[in-house]
Amino acid sequence: MLEPICDNLWHVTQPMRMPGGVVLPIRMTVVKTDSGDLLLHSPVAQPAQWADEVASLGLVRWIVAPNLYHHLYANAALERFPDAQLLAAPGLSQKIPELSASTEMGELPPELARDFDLVLVGGAPKMNEVALFHKASGSAILGDLIFNVQTAHNFMTSVLLTAFGTRGRFAKSRMWGMLVKDKPAHAESLARICAWPTQRVIMGHGEIVEQEARTQLSAALS
Repeated sequence: MLEPICDNLWHVTQPMRMPGGVVLPIRMTVVKTDSGDLLLHSPVAQPAQWADEVASLGLVRWIVAPNLYHHLYANAALERFPDAQLLAAPGLSQKIPELSASTEMGELPPELARDFDLVLVGGAPKMNEVALFHKASGSAILGDLIFNVQTAHNFMTSVLLTAFGTRGRFAKSRMWGMLVKDKPAHAESLARICAWPTQRVIMGHGEIVEQEARTQLSAALS
């Protein structure tokens, strides 16, 4: 169930069923930090299927809900790992009161600063995505900023991805055009992401990119 990506990075992917028959792949990324403790980025459903494997890798200390939509399974992960701290996108505790004990990720906790860089994707307060860069592996870890679904699960999924401008493409969804309210702030945050020395892009939906990752990411965000 848990698949390695590279040293100290693993992932789990599952189908996520949405209204209208749409089915998208969704990914949880597991990072072993320099301290040996684990960070779970965007937990997926059914922790009974993956939690024991994760626990065998180390102590889960942080669970990340990276935007205002990637939170559906955070509570289940917290129940399985009750000693973990929930790091949430800004505004999530207001949107989902039962996650009020979370710590908002306006910036990184000091104990994670040596492992990661963080950029809040600006100008889109209804999404408030937090992008992470894992320094040791050169991995940009994203939620919904970029899609890379190469094969649609069914017709309705193909229709949705076509509408988003992401069917069979490594691309930024057109939905961001509706979400962005402050274009200069948005552009500035994307420039900071493009400045990362990215060797790999790990997104919430779609295949991981490892070939010319920085070039592809910059092109998709330009």
